[in-house]
Amino acid sequence: MKETSNAIRTLFGMLLISTISHAQISFHDSGQNLGHLTSSRVALGDIDGDGDLDAVVSNWNHQIRQESRIWFNDGYGIFTEGAQTLPPCQYNVSLGDLDGDGDLDVWMSGWVWINDGSGFFSQSGSIYFGGYSRLGDLDSDGDLDVFAAYGDGNMNRVYLNDGTGQFTHNGQTILQKSGNTVALGDLDGDGDLDAYVVSGANFQNPEGEPDKVWLNDGTGTFSDTEQELGHYQAGSVVLGDVDGDGDLDALVANWHHLLHTSPQPNELWLNDGNGYFTMSGQDVGESMVSDVALDDLDSDGDLDAFIANGRDTNTGKANEVRMNNGNGQFEDIGLRLGHSPSLGVALGDVDGDGDLDAFIANCGIFDGGHPNKVWLNDLYDTGVEDDLLVPERAELGQNYPNPFNRSTRIGYSVATPAWVRLAVFDVTGRKIITLVNQFQESGNYSVRYDAFDDNGNSISSGIYIYQMFIGETNIQKRMVLLQ
Repeated sequence: MKETSNAIRTLFGMLLISTISHAQISFHDSGQNLGHLTSSRVALGDIDGDGDLDAVVSNWNHQIRQESRIWFNDGYGIFTEGAQTLPPCQYNVSLGDLDGDGDLDVWMSGWVWINDGSGFFSQSGSIYFGGYSRLGDLDSDGDLDVFAAYGDGNMNRVYLNDGTGQFTHNGQTILQKSGNTVALGDLDGDGDLDAYVVSGANFQNPEGEPDKVWLNDGTGTFSDTEQELGHYQAGSVVLGDVDGDGDLDALVANWHHLLHTSPQPNELWLNDGNGYFTMSGQDVGESMVSDVALDDLDSDGDLDAFIANGRDTNTGKANEVRMNNGNGQFEDIGLRLGHSPSLGVALGDVDGDGDLDAFIANCGIFDGGHPNKVWLNDLYDTGVEDDLLVPERAELGQNYPNPFNRSTRIGYSVATPAWVRLAVFDVTGRKIITLVNQFQESGNYSVRYDAFDDNGNSISSGIYIYQMFIGETNIQKRMVLLQ
């Protein structure tokens, strides 16, 4: 079974084709103890080019120097620590093709580490503004730029890539008290990447500061929408269309006021489509949350939430999974994972079985250390189909989520039995991967795509076209990959 699923992942980009059906999930601990350091964040990506998801974990400690670590996946979700270490980092680690050679490089705390294609990294020699950062094509020139947020400096900065992994500050200082972490996405629907920056707290602003939305003019220059969203110390923010209306909403993980250790509620902010947000008012938990992730954990087409709780040993709260009902309402299904203070979570199909697993970065600063953990998804199909109606015409749906980070799903309909071909192309027309190429009966189908090409190599962030050919019908749509 494992050999079959591994081959499917390599050849078809972790592809899953099925009629839409109900499914239930649970997670189990893989039993691995991956390091015993003070870990802050984790990023997943195929850094050694073998077709599976590896992990880069940022480690730090105020008293003892702790190097960041690289963990290589064997394709079955079993990780082995690499021989190379990277410098300590209190912030997140970002993976993306920074120098345009087709493999995944590292931006971490202002350092650029260039991959030789095998998962060995060399420092570029340049050091930039540190802090939490996100990669994205901010100036619309086709390469990955950097938006960096740094709370203690009361400013955010944009670094533009020349295409070779050398970055230049664009000259703009984006002032924001206690800017802490950032998420990038097209918030106002104009086709470029905007920034949702959440604020932390420092000794100058102990009660925390409002979160802010910064809109991009398409060149990497940002303007303040003058919204003040929330007033807590935020640990993280993630963007996704949680209510299914076609725009990007924001799930904010809140920590606590610096001077008060009581947990603060997480907040879901709903987008009006123009980049202006309204609090949803729903309960999304409160337990000193450090990180959150949104993705389709149960393969039903909407975005669910994985919540990493930062101080479990003090609050008694474990990591949580909350399921979306399709309308942006999150249900607490009682799923609790682990008994460690967790600071970071990354979702991806690490064991090659077609569903999303969780790599957790655990923090030992409070009580002596907890190893990082891998939780494997036990998604199973109940066999109850949602829609047995024969479609009236061939249709190609918008991929969901869009933009996506590693994983997205494309739905399509076949009206009469026919040969169906569905493929992904880059903006120059070069074919990336063929997802479907077979005769299919009438029905509704969905394809899961995890950002690989036909050779099993990861593709870089950018705009892609997916196109369905069925009989004389040719339908295409655009999707955006953000690493």
